[in-house]
Amino acid sequence: MSPAGAILDQMTTGNARYVAEGGRPRDYSLDRDAVASRTPIATILTCSDIKVVPEQVFGLEIGDLNIIQTAACVCTDPEALGIGMPGVAKATQLIVVLGHTPCDVIEYSLANQSDPLNRISEVILEARSQLVAASTLPTPTSVCEAHLARTTQELRMSLDPQVSRVEAAHLDESNGVVRFLNVDDLKSE
Repeated sequence: MSPAGAILDQMTTGNARYVAEGGRPRDYSLDRDAVASRTPIATILTCSDIKVVPEQVFGLEIGDLNIIQTAACVCTDPEALGIGMPGVAKATQLIVVLGHTPCDVIEYSLANQSDPLNRISEVILEARSQLVAASTLPTPTSVCEAHLARTTQELRMSLDPQVSRVEAAHLDESNGVVRFLNVDDLKSE
């Protein structure tokens, strides 16, 4: 198994533990010396929503993940976010684009489709349009997953696959389950 595959297994096992424990918050009191000595095992591009706490849902400790947060995981310029930069790429062989539902940004974008000044809505609505073109019902979850697939594919094209593996995952907030997506199966082009 590849190192990135082993990390995915560790994260999946951690999520199962989180769900089994009823999604209870953990004590993340900071021990700065312990955190400083940790090396992140993965980079997570996730939503800036405060309800999304990747360390919790993957059963990991603070410092185990390099977390980059944007509204609805919108990533129009990976380099500006530091994704694929030497300091990030050397620290992690795995990048996970982690979306979630319900997502307030996606809900807003779908409800306010005529907001021409909102670049984030524009990106989300592109995912919705792709689903409609593919005759798929655009629900908030399907729009989220189509957007995650597109973002993941764009990152894969812009990063060296020898350095980092890029995967997409969806967090269902209603039950805490994280599902890793096969982006090749999702209609996002």
